[in-house]
Amino acid sequence: MITNTQGEILAPSIEKLFKKVPLSAQDIFVDLGSGRGQITKQVFLQTEVKEAWGIECLELLHLEAIKELPVSEGRRLNFILGDFLNYSLMGATVALINSACFGPKLLNPLGERLNQTTSIKTVCTLRPILTLTRLQFIKTIRVECSWDSALCYIYQ
Repeated sequence: MITNTQGEILAPSIEKLFKKVPLSAQDIFVDLGSGRGQITKQVFLQTEVKEAWGIECLELLHLEAIKELPVSEGRRLNFILGDFLNYSLMGATVALINSACFGPKLLNPLGERLNQTTSIKTVCTLRPILTLTRLQFIKTIRVECSWDSALCYIYQ
């Protein structure tokens, strides 16, 4: 089930989140439901991640994301148009899911997908994922979003 609801975690909260969950030059970051790509670009520019991927199913938002792509020697920023449930996440190490509007019909299969993607070591999500059993819930961090504040659940 695909949702058309849009909203973003604000930039200062992304900085706060990744101070608590540091990213390294060995990490491949993936934003599942990346919208206009703001978070993916911020992570790419403000951290040392090897790669940053944004996966978005809505073409209009994807087209916004691929405008003005920053470049960094030896690193890769990639935006993918498609359903993240149908895209291989193998290799990704950290996943962000701005899932405030995702229901169980999307979160449950996503949790199963994350269980099978053994390269992912950290998941940050705005909704708990009950089917995510391979990683352990660690803590929540309050983040400011374009619509209000929310809790971000961290699994490792």
